[in-house]
Amino acid sequence: MYINYMCKGKKDCILLKNKNFPKKTILPVEDWLYQEVETFYKSSILYSQNKKIEAIKLFKSIDSKKIFDYCELHGQSSGHKRIYMLNKKIHYPKYKKEDLFPIRSPIKIENEVFERDNYHCRYCGIRLFSKSFLKSGIFELGQNGKRNIDRHGIYMITFPVADHVHPWTQKGETTIDNLVSSCGPCNYGKNNYTIKDLEIQNPFENPIQNKFWDGGLSILSLK
Repeated sequence: MYINYMCKGKKDCILLKNKNFPKKTILPVEDWLYQEVETFYKSSILYSQNKKIEAIKLFKSIDSKKIFDYCELHGQSSGHKRIYMLNKKIHYPKYKKEDLFPIRSPIKIENEVFERDNYHCRYCGIRLFSKSFLKSGIFELGQNGKRNIDRHGIYMITFPVADHVHPWTQKGETTIDNLVSSCGPCNYGKNNYTIKDLEIQNPFENPIQNKFWDGGLSILSLK
């Protein structure tokens, strides 16, 4: 049994009830989610130590559906829900494409962002894994699935995204100084809202965690 996070399309949000609006993240992140990611990390370490049977057994103990429900049915709509529950009506100016920063995709500098942030989400602080690790096939994550429902919940929560702190659609620049590492739910949940309107602090103010974590790249080298 666990809390039903399915607030997508509904008026009420169980995580933001009683105006429980955290300042660092868009919505509260409960301990169980961090624990599931740490279980994935531990199973990866076991795998690198050639303890594959133990690694797979530990990996299979992860509740993929529970994580999926959090990400797909709650986390990814959390920004809209927060704005709604803050009783805000947002009307951002619509700029012409030529008025915006010429490059939108951060792909050319995203690895620099991830390495700077030690592969941790600068919003919720959850551990992220490198794209090469998640796509390596060490575990069955369904990374080639075209739909989220075809993927393991771990893939959805630990896949790294370089997020524009000030939205690109609002003249935010695609530069190292405006990009932070983000998990999928925080990135999608933030959407195109500004941190001011979401009433969360600048993620650059959140400390970088675990300087020894490299997104699993060292584990891959031992494969």
